[in-house]
Amino acid sequence: MHKRFVITEALEHALRNRLQDDARAAVLAWTAVRAYYDGFDRWTVAAPGADLRPLVAEELAHLRAAAADPAVRTG
Repeated sequence: MHKRFVITEALEHALRNRLQDDARAAVLAWTAVRAYYDGFDRWTVAAPGADLRPLVAEELAHLRAAAADPAVRTG
């Protein structure tokens, strides 16, 4: 869990410098890292040769949908 926090904080710092918007940087960093780790969890049990990228993209889509309309269940 410490590693995830360190990665998220580093990404947030980079986004904060780029975007000049602390709140947006925090949300984007935490969302991106969450999508990656959820996709990675799915990838570890997927069929051999599975591509990680679409799994992460699907997780990101679920998070975006949840943020857009919290009342809709996406998963």
